[in-house]
Amino acid sequence: MASLADLMKSLCIAFESKDYGSCKKLLTPIKVNLIKHNLLLPDLQSQNEAYINDLNVSKTFLEIGSLVSIYTLDFAAFKNFFFQVRVYYFCGNPKLSESENKSK
Repeated sequence: MASLADLMKSLCIAFESKDYGSCKKLLTPIKVNLIKHNLLLPDLQSQNEAYINDLNVSKTFLEIGSLVSIYTLDFAAFKNFFFQVRVYYFCGNPKLSESENKSK
C-alpha cells in the first residue's frame, strides 16, 4: 500500500495535469489514510508544528477534493468536501486558515 505522502504527491500531480479521473480514484485511499491518522477530525487549536503540517496536508486534500468535485459536476461530493474544508478556513489558527485555494 502506498504511503500517504506518495498518494498526496500523485493527487497533486494529477490535479495539476487536470486528470480528474485519476484524482477521483486517489481520493478514497487518501481519505482512508487521513482517517487512520486522525486527521479528518482535527484538533484545530494545536500549535505542534508536525501536527500543523499534517493538518495542512488534510486541508490540501479537502480543497482538491472540492475542486475536482466541481470540475466533474459531482455536487454531492463537493458538498461533503466543502463542509469539511471550511472548518480549516474559519478555525482561527492562522497557520491553517490561509490558502491560495480559499477563494476559488
